[in-house]
Amino acid sequence: MKFKVTIGIGEYHEGIQGLNKSFKEATQALDVGTKLEGAGDIYHVDNLGVGKLLAEINGESQQEFMEKTIYSTKNNKEKKINETLLETSPFRLISPNR
Repeated sequence: MKFKVTIGIGEYHEGIQGLNKSFKEATQALDVGTKLEGAGDIYHVDNLGVGKLLAEINGESQQEFMEKTIYSTKNNKEKKINETLLETSPFRLISPNR
């Protein structure tokens, strides 16, 4: 049996109140990181970027925004990488310029 471990990390805050705040940040890092990148990684609250703002938006609006922006950008990057690999592949038999 194989497991994926996903960890969320919050900032250090002093005292009992600080522990509560750190726990909330860690939970937010875990939730947002898993939604954006998937399970099986370590997410720190300081590295969430715009994802931290997304956590404040309700579920339906959040999903819509992510599909239109983040997922679209990620897919475009993957598409460009694949196109570049195809264009520069040493195993190409036919050049598109011929």
